[in-house]
Amino acid sequence: MAFRTLGLCLLFLSISVVAHANRSPAVEDFVGIEIDQPEATPHASDTLFNLEQDMTKLEESRTNPPKPELVEPSKPWSAFSMLAVVLGVGLPTFVWLTIMGHLRKKATLESASNLEVLEKYRKERELAKQSEESTRKAS
Repeated sequence: MAFRTLGLCLLFLSISVVAHANRSPAVEDFVGIEIDQPEATPHASDTLFNLEQDMTKLEESRTNPPKPELVEPSKPWSAFSMLAVVLGVGLPTFVWLTIMGHLRKKATLESASNLEVLEKYRKERELAKQSEESTRKAS
């Protein structure tokens, strides 16, 4: 009981220290309005295009098409990666099957014990019925 109380006290103390240490104003001090002057964008007449240069690039790309990059063939799985996959899938499956087998055995034993109790109850009921009938006949 003292351990729980000590744990709760330490928890509340640490929460209060962390909450107090992080207290700061939610909003920074307001100094004033800063106005950023946007850069002047050139008008449509100011923008110059060099179409000749673009045409030469287009012609070069037609005559010398870019070579496709060679794709490296996939490597076979290493022993470590296969072991990791087997353990990653097999271990949870093994644990699940073990637990289910244990629960199945436990349920079978409980079912058998319940059947024994039921048979015993039926026998006692029959004996009680017979003894009741024999006492009726006698009286």
